[in-house]
Amino acid sequence: IAPNVLRAMFKILENNDLEVLAFDFVDLPMGTNSTTNKEIKIPEKVKIQTGLDFIGTKNFTNECWWFITKRSMIEKFNISFMEDRLMEDVIYTQQILLSTKKLTYVPFDVYRYMTLPNSVRTSKEPKHYRKFIFDCEYTVFLMSIFIAEIKDPIKNKNAVHRLKTKQQSIVFFILLRLAKSDVSFNYMTGMLDRFKKVNAYPFTYFPGVDFKGLIYKLLVSILNSKWLRYPFLRLLRLIERSKNFVNR
Repeated sequence: IAPNVLRAMFKILENNDLEVLAFDFVDLPMGTNSTTNKEIKIPEKVKIQTGLDFIGTKNFTNECWWFITKRSMIEKFNISFMEDRLMEDVIYTQQILLSTKKLTYVPFDVYRYMTLPNSVRTSKEPKHYRKFIFDCEYTVFLMSIFIAEIKDPIKNKNAVHRLKTKQQSIVFFILLRLAKSDVSFNYMTGMLDRFKKVNAYPFTYFPGVDFKGLIYKLLVSILNSKWLRYPFLRLLRLIERSKNFVNR
């Protein structure tokens, strides 16, 4: 947490009786000085919106450390982290956003994220890859339940679209991780059939506006093709195993 920010954050929370206060963060390399010289000035007036409106207008991240939540709201909706699963932030964050009626976002640099060596984000251990794939699959199906429970999906079409984009982005990264893992391609075939039943595959929402770049569009075209998908992923696996062999 950047220095000298909590007093301002709590003032904004109290002044506006918020359930959720969201803010900005900065990715930093390990060992970087996390001090800041920017003074946070408490705004006289803030924009208060529902979580659904926020989802529809903001490309939020799945992590849980870019917002503060009122405890009573967590207790009211019985929101908690999944135990013994990766991707627990995704489900927690989306439950928070889908539940809140009083959220404010302020563009203040409050949190500093540092990536550690061999973290969940960077580990390349085969066991970790397998767990990541299976837990991501579980997350995709939970997201389908959340999306189906959104009231008035036509009115909230922007929020639904963004959540579908994020759901399909998880499927996209599952496939890339699968190519680097020892999970069988037969399992992938069954997994994709299950994803089709909840409209998480083929990719129709992803990449969308939140994932920009020609490379995403190219990879999606390949992964959506029944003729190109398996040869491409098998090639990726061969390259990955060759790299591992050379590094031994």
